[in-house]
Amino acid sequence: MHSGMQFTTRDADHDTLSSGNCAQERHGAWWYTGCTHSNLNGRYKDSRQWGYDGMFWHTLDGYYSLKFAEMKMRPL
Repeated sequence: MHSGMQFTTRDADHDTLSSGNCAQERHGAWWYTGCTHSNLNGRYKDSRQWGYDGMFWHTLDGYYSLKFAEMKMRPL
């Protein structure tokens, strides 16, 4: 979903949302498309708190905040 997207921050809007900036609305920079499927740089919340501005990966637990996230990268 976010593959091939540029990294969006509060001051560099590279997402596809025409009405705003996903990093500002979701309180975290990310490879956003339309702000909806993941945000591992969002706000830390209690794990049962729901919200788009939290730290979530939609296919894992919906929009409920994750307790932690770990991102690992490897060369292609």
